[in-house]
Amino acid sequence: MSDREQLNQVLEIFVSQGYKVSGGQDDCNSCVAAALDLNETDPYIFWTTQDEEHAFPELYRHEFPSTEEEVFGDNFRRSGRLQISWRGAGEAITQAFRKAGFTVDWKGQLEDYIFVSK
Repeated sequence: MSDREQLNQVLEIFVSQGYKVSGGQDDCNSCVAAALDLNETDPYIFWTTQDEEHAFPELYRHEFPSTEEEVFGDNFRRSGRLQISWRGAGEAITQAFRKAGFTVDWKGQLEDYIFVSK
């Protein structure tokens, strides 16, 4: 199973708990928040395509006159780590990623991102 598939399995755990989730579907945090239709109290877990640039190797890039498309691999690059934006139960989120085999870096504060790697 690829790292991306494992990440998506972790997201599915939280969907069943009422979290709104997105894994690399949009370019920026505000784009994801709009796509998920987040209100001020919704629990969420997501990362953007910009976050994926730091975690996964780039396979190829298409540049079009008005847009650019990047395609990333499914397994972490050697020193890659993924920045996770979240709101909800930080301990439960970090435990789920650890249980799935990821290394987790989180300072334990609500305002801090969670970083996962392999």
